[in-house]
Amino acid sequence: MDMRNLKYAYMSISKKYILSILIILQVAVAAILTYSVISIGNEIAEDANNILNIFNGKKAYQMKCSLYFTDRLYQNRFNEDEILEAYNLLANNTFEHFYSADTYTWVKEFDGIQKFVNNSHTLAVDREEYIPVNSFYANKNMFNSFKLKTVYGTVFTPQDFEKEEDVIKVMLGYDYKNIYKPGDTLIIYDDNEERVRQAEVVGILEKDSFLLNKVDTTKIFTNLNSYIVIPYIDLDKLDKSSLLKNHDIQIFDLINNSYFLFDKSVDDDKINKTIIDINNKLESLNIGAQIIENVNEYLSINNNMLLEQKRFISIVAIVIITFLSLGMITSMLYSIKNDRKLFGVHILSGAVMEDLLIRMFTESMLRFAFGFFVSIFFIKAIFKSLQIQILIKIFLLLVALCIIISLLPAYKLKKLNVSELIKRGE
Repeated sequence: MDMRNLKYAYMSISKKYILSILIILQVAVAAILTYSVISIGNEIAEDANNILNIFNGKKAYQMKCSLYFTDRLYQNRFNEDEILEAYNLLANNTFEHFYSADTYTWVKEFDGIQKFVNNSHTLAVDREEYIPVNSFYANKNMFNSFKLKTVYGTVFTPQDFEKEEDVIKVMLGYDYKNIYKPGDTLIIYDDNEERVRQAEVVGILEKDSFLLNKVDTTKIFTNLNSYIVIPYIDLDKLDKSSLLKNHDIQIFDLINNSYFLFDKSVDDDKINKTIIDINNKLESLNIGAQIIENVNEYLSINNNMLLEQKRFISIVAIVIITFLSLGMITSMLYSIKNDRKLFGVHILSGAVMEDLLIRMFTESMLRFAFGFFVSIFFIKAIFKSLQIQILIKIFLLLVALCIIISLLPAYKLKKLNVSELIKRGE
């Protein structure tokens, strides 16, 4: 690029600072909106893909507990044998069985704990303050199906689900990566056993890892970035004598947030018979029949809603960017109208019409570049982080937009009468 064109473009921007600020702000707003749309669109697409990846080729059923079960559990009216038989019924059946809990764990306060807090309560133990931080419990089958990966350390091993150790093994979400590393220890308070325990970090999860939460809520999947992830030890591997006393919450989740995934080839009549058999057995164990529903239709509706939201957001973005583009075109046309005398001076100095077009385009590109860099500061403040891939897409989009927007002003400039411009420049 001829440095004179860059120099004249910069001088023009400096002289018309009010108009330049207006266009720069318009570009910045367009960039921020585009970033928001792409970011939200990616999240929606990710949720839709998660649904398809986990439930594709499956017939999914959800089990939720009855009031009868809840009352008996918290009145301590079950015995260990009944619970273990119910557990084995679900764990060793013809379907894939998940159960989990999106909850919190009491953790001794550490630097940076604020971004992981689940609620505003605190707990004092031996004059030490413990804070409730986000935590997610899940059984072995769920971890095996979701195939979580780490950026540091390892994932859980099968042994981590088969024996209760005094030191708990945990994985931490991506947002912990600058606070803890594999091998570090967190101090937690186990409110089931009413004692302080240690939790050893075995790995830091990849960014935006997820696990299944509840399909009948808006939060079908839990993003684990800010979570402590803890394995549910197989119930039949726990100390039987303390099963109901120390693990009643896990027993509740087993019955209240269970998922049965049958292969799509399994006949519906066979599935219905399996569900009836499960409830009959649970009734014979005095646990009672539970609510077991097919959730495939709900998942399909939810998936379609996510895709519709993405389309709607895209349409809104296109409309907004179109109006902003019209504003920019109007500003540039106004600039051409007021710069006729300056164009005449340039022509008298030896410039040709192509030089004027290049200078106008350079001026536009500079304004767009300034607007893009201004938007980065606002994006960082709004979203707390920057996704480089999205920023690259926005930059390329702005370059294309600048070219398109410049076409009409360029046509307008080219139609100007050179003789008249020369007279204005004299």
